[in-house]
This record gives sequence, structure tokens and C-alpha cells, in this order.
Amino acid sequence: MHIEKNVFDNIFSTIMDIKEKSKDNLNARKDFTIICNRLELQVDERRLNVIPKAVYTLTKGQRRKVCEWVKCLRFPNGYASNLSKCVDMMELRLHGMKSHDCHIFMQKLNPVAFWEMVPEHVWSALTEAILMFQLSWTRWSIFHHHLPYEARVGGPVQYRWMYPFERFLRELKKKVKNKAHVEVSTVEAYIIEEIGWFTSHYFHVTCKRHRPSRNDDLTRDHESIFHDIFDHPNCPSGALKKRYATGQERHMMEMYMLCNFEVVAPYYE
Repeated sequence: MHIEKNVFDNIFSTIMDIKEKSKDNLNARKDFTIICNRLELQVDERRLNVIPKAVYTLTKGQRRKVCEWVKCLRFPNGYASNLSKCVDMMELRLHGMKSHDCHIFMQKLNPVAFWEMVPEHVWSALTEAILMFQLSWTRWSIFHHHLPYEARVGGPVQYRWMYPFERFLRELKKKVKNKAHVEVSTVEAYIIEEIGWFTSHYFHVTCKRHRPSRNDDLTRDHESIFHDIFDHPNCPSGALKKRYATGQERHMMEMYMLCNFEVVAPYYE
């Protein structure tokens, strides 16, 4: 998971042309003279402060479009964190992304984010690198010849990767109140939380155990005319806006109902 985060940071910083984090720096351009025959990317020894722009870096306008797109993204409940908080529109970059955020962006959003913004051969190479992570689904090691055996023995990586343990360690760190006695402070807070969890089974009041999720819409009557295909935890957010659906959105809604609504199944079968 950490290697995937490092790869994402390197790729994203290079494409977004973030000077202090990009791997496309002066030393890399000097290596082109020795390793590659790419005259358009080589730097002039008389003007080392000028680095020619590469085809795989975005312009300022394209970087702004990517940041605006990320800022408007909305994910299903529990799928990913709120990436809009990581967008810096002043510097046109992303910051404060956790390992799971990089995992989601690397495997799901990278091909869409840079589609039609970089040349086709660059986009193809980027997609192949993402596909490599999607197909491997295993922990990386310098002993790469052990990976097939590890996949057979350990099974799917979802049951043995570090994301849940990292989240649990973060919860434990939040319980530390006395830094002089970290272990004792954590254990005491954990025991109190466990006692509160078990005693909540004997009280019919709102508590953490049966509190609805933050995106659960409690204003809807579940015995109303709505079908269960629309019964998902959700609630409106932001100011009320009114607009008409486009033809493509209308087509997507119709296809969703035709494919998931059992009542209309006899009519198209």
C-alpha cells in the first residue's frame, strides 16, 4: 500500500508539474543526454535554469481543470474519503492524501482525470502502470518471484492488506491523553469504551451502537411508494438547486430502472 502511494505521488506530481515533488527535474533531464536520444527534452548547458516542457506535463489551465474536477467528485457512502478537502486551488495541487485515497485515485480516477489531456501514448503507458497494480493485488517485495506463491497461500489481498490496521492504529492514537504513559492511557480509554459499548445494549436510548450513519436520510418513510432500488442511505447536502436532466442522464436513469426494477422485467423479456 505504501509503494502504491509512492508510485502515485511520483506519477501525479510529474504530470501536474509540481516542482518540488516531480521526478522530471534537472538531474533527470541531464540523464537524457547519456541514456536517451531525445533532443527535445535535453537541457542546454548554457541555460540550466530553463527546462523544456515535456508532452507528459499539463499546462496551468489543464491543472486547474483537474483540480476543479476532483473538487466536485462525490463518492458512495464509505467508498472513499472527501477528496475535495485535499484540493489546493491556489497552488493547483493535492495535499494531505492518505494511503487509501491514493489507492482509489491510482486505480479508479487516474485514467479518467488525464483522459484527452496527455497524448495517447502517454495515457496508454499510464493505464498499463495502473493495470499492473490492479492485476497484482498482492504485497510488493524485492523478491518478486515469491509473489505467485504468496497469492496462492495468502489469498486475496483485501483480507491481508494494512488499511484496516492503519485505521485502527489511528483510533488508538486518538485515545492517548497522557503522553508520559502512552500504553496505560490507551488501555484505560479502550476499556472504558468497551464498557460503554456493552452497557448500551441495556438502554433504549440513542447511542453509538445504533446511531444511524451520517448519510442516512431519516426523513423518508420506508413504506412509501419508493421502490427498494432507490432505498439507499443518503441525504441532501448543500443549497437547493433546480435543473433539468440531460438526454444522456435520462437514458442512464431509464437503463438503471430497466435493469434493476423487477416489475418491468416481464415487459422486455
